[in-house]
Amino acid sequence: MSNEAIVKYSADDRNGEVMISVAKKYLIPITGNNIEREELMYFAEAIDYKWFKTF
Repeated sequence: MSNEAIVKYSADDRNGEVMISVAKKYLIPITGNNIEREELMYFAEAIDYKWFKTF
């Protein structure tokens, strides 16, 4: 990911959140419950964030 991100994940609860900073203008949250950390990261990386930069 070329954008900056903050990742919070609890292995015990299998809950997590990824906050993606796009163009230093938007903060996009991706949250997951009952999910592995790798799956959460996969979903966060699958989003095309270039679309947000057009605004």
